[in-house]
Amino acid sequence: MKVTAYTYEGAAYEPGDAVSLSIDRAMDAPADRFEGSFPLTVRPPELHTLRVQQDGVDVFYGVVDEQTEEYTRNGGLLHLSARSLAALLLDNEAMVQNYENPTLLEIYKRHAQPHGILGIRGTALAHKGTLTVGKGQSDWTVLAGYCRKVGGLAPRITPDRYLDVRLKTGSRTIKYSNTDADGVRFVSMAHTVKRCRPVSAVLLKSEEGGTYQFIEQNPVVLGKGIERKRLMEIGTSVGGVQRSAKELMRESNYEYEQYLLRAAGEHLPEPGNPARIQEIRLGAAENLAVAEVRYRQSAAGSYSDIILVPERNLIV
Repeated sequence: MKVTAYTYEGAAYEPGDAVSLSIDRAMDAPADRFEGSFPLTVRPPELHTLRVQQDGVDVFYGVVDEQTEEYTRNGGLLHLSARSLAALLLDNEAMVQNYENPTLLEIYKRHAQPHGILGIRGTALAHKGTLTVGKGQSDWTVLAGYCRKVGGLAPRITPDRYLDVRLKTGSRTIKYSNTDADGVRFVSMAHTVKRCRPVSAVLLKSEEGGTYQFIEQNPVVLGKGIERKRLMEIGTSVGGVQRSAKELMRESNYEYEQYLLRAAGEHLPEPGNPARIQEIRLGAAENLAVAEVRYRQSAAGSYSDIILVPERNLIV
């Protein structure tokens, strides 16, 4: 991994080989996180942005949140903490306004492009009607809310600074296998099913004082004997509460079934990338997606903990 930091003026600063380094990325976390410690011999300038590359490809790019110089009798260390560019969308409040029939391109230009996001990857989206941005909403809240409402999609800001609204973020399925020559090797694997997590159904009440007459079923756990219901009132928007119910069920499905693998070496797949497992005792586990990656590097070596979930669990 090559780490390069930059001052606000654009001057590059290379801290050298890391003593320790971590990168965390997940489908349900808007901003990727970086933590790194480096040997320190000369005081660095105040750093503004940070880039991490693997074989010349960006695996992290973001803003420096914290910079600490530590000096002891054993020498100096520079500690850097950073978040990906999605942090700027989270940290900035959006202007109160109404949009009429907004497209994704219009939302991107108002709420993402000003923060250094270079473009859009994915399908075009268009909203029919009025979209209201309320006080206290962040640029990320507006952008993510739009993508979920119009397309049922969860947006991400990629390491190369693009807004990605695709269901699948990679063109190639990653195969995890210790037997196949083209597989990514792993040192351990665990398969977990948590029946206590998914919401099986959401009951909808049409009006105040009325009865719960409508039901949204969770197709992922239908017929599996899981009973965990939630209640919602429709209010003025039937479509809005149905979307909220489906989002609630989708989020609950995230932890229902997971595969946790530990892969040695520098392996950082993108969340949303299609995946499969080929293991002699498990057999083949198909149609999976990368949900979370936690990369760690230290003097003892490097590894990635990877969470895979069935693709069907991410869509309701």
